[in-house]
Amino acid sequence: MKSYYEESTSRKMKYTTLYCVIICGLIFSYKLSGQVNSRVKLIDLTSGLTSSEKTMKLSEIAAKVEYIFLETTNECLMDDIKKISIDDSLVFISDSKQLLIFNSSGKFIANVGGIGRGPGQYVKVLDFSIDILKDRIFVLDRYLQKVICYDYNGNYQYDFRFRTPYPSSIEVINNTGLIITYATPLFIDNGNYCFALYSFDGKFIRNSFNRQNEAAQQAMAEAGQHRLNYYCDSLTFWEIHLNTIYRVTNGGDLFPRYTIDYKGYNNVKNRGSLEKDNLFFAYFIEFEKYLFFIKGIRNNELKHIIYDKKKDEAINFCLKTEDFRLAYETAFINDIDGGFPFLPVDALKDGRLYCTFYPYEFKQLLKNYPHKSIDITNIEQKNDFYKKIENSNVLDNAVIMLVTEKK
Repeated sequence: MKSYYEESTSRKMKYTTLYCVIICGLIFSYKLSGQVNSRVKLIDLTSGLTSSEKTMKLSEIAAKVEYIFLETTNECLMDDIKKISIDDSLVFISDSKQLLIFNSSGKFIANVGGIGRGPGQYVKVLDFSIDILKDRIFVLDRYLQKVICYDYNGNYQYDFRFRTPYPSSIEVINNTGLIITYATPLFIDNGNYCFALYSFDGKFIRNSFNRQNEAAQQAMAEAGQHRLNYYCDSLTFWEIHLNTIYRVTNGGDLFPRYTIDYKGYNNVKNRGSLEKDNLFFAYFIEFEKYLFFIKGIRNNELKHIIYDKKKDEAINFCLKTEDFRLAYETAFINDIDGGFPFLPVDALKDGRLYCTFYPYEFKQLLKNYPHKSIDITNIEQKNDFYKKIENSNVLDNAVIMLVTEKK
């Protein structure tokens, strides 16, 4: 039997522990709420837009470059690649007509589904997303108004109809379900919502991001194309003609993450209008240290802006050229292996950036490439890359270029 002193001491310790837990919880909640409130960061791009264009080398932002030379057979011929997702050793690629699976070495593995109107078939792959927790693929087909689920071997599992009118894209929210975005500018038909949440088995959960407080015509005019994409585990939503970049929670809620300031560069209010002084970026990509604002158009000039988060510095790394064959100069000069100039297309969930190109494009580029004399940091990789390019054919599938950020 415990003595009164022991019991008293034990109770005190319990109360002390409980008290500490409560205090820590309050402190954590306070910090968390402070973090949420402080997460809206102002991104001022004015200096990059108004400064002279700068030539940038890939080694300034990248530590490593990798290539995946996709196998080319009659079974896996591809058109222009629309989207790439990678999970460990598997590479999932769509070109709108089809969805193919390759391994990390570029060897073709399987064709996911096929064109048709029967079970497991689609008319067109509008978009797709992978569920890395349960090894599943979800394909969005606008024409059949359904989502089709496949396993990682490309085998049909099930499908469901959705009531989302005019869908645009689909993404998996881990442990929660699926987000299906509405195409714009059709918010009136969608009840002024931007996207809908569904369970993995197709049960409608709710609409999200309501813009009913905006005037209908204003919503119609300002709603441009949008991007819903991952950087690591962070899902981002951005309408390209508006100034706010949002984070999407696992519950499907949005909160502002970045606010973009152009200072004097008016935002496009009507995407059909490219009047003087109007500016918009075609897409946005997040890297750990950098933000990329790609294909900004103003007064018929092309702008590529890289924003350094730590330095709060925006740099215009777009080079002017009148020769369309040298359009790749608008990218980072590849001084790592002398390969293809790099302009990111999107970020993978593992944090790497990627772009794609065809071997014949690089062969043509070499004939007039103005940066042949740059110092290469990885000669061995250069020799291997050039050998593969030399042995390639005109009709070969695209090459995936993966870039890992410099720490």
